[in-house]
Amino acid sequence: MNRIRLLIVDDDPSIANIIRELLWSHDRECGKRFADIEIASDLKRAVYVLTRSHSPVDVCLCDGNFPIKDGQAPGTHWADVASLCHKLGVQFLLHSGDERAIQAAGEQGDRVLRKLDTSSEQMYAAVVESQQARAA
Repeated sequence: MNRIRLLIVDDDPSIANIIRELLWSHDRECGKRFADIEIASDLKRAVYVLTRSHSPVDVCLCDGNFPIKDGQAPGTHWADVASLCHKLGVQFLLHSGDERAIQAAGEQGDRVLRKLDTSSEQMYAAVVESQQARAA
């Protein structure tokens, strides 16, 4: 089984680090499936990590509530990340509490993890399942 390379995209580094630590903790208990978990706190870094060739990303877990940047409307940066993931064959998971983002992601067939309704165990399982779907 290939080990998972995960990218967490969240504009709040403290939240991203908490998610990373929770996932690493579950990974140690559940079979060490992760090869790496990286964090991108903005769109530019996310694009860089997703497009570099020396260590391709398998799954991207993206916050659905980026603040306004570069003149875009709130909540639209996740769609840019999702579009790039689709082009590259990277599994995309939206982690959001924003109903507009949740609806839009669902309409394009992306898996959604609702903030406040998703435990760290469920998040871990969703990442692993996404990797398995990618490998199939």
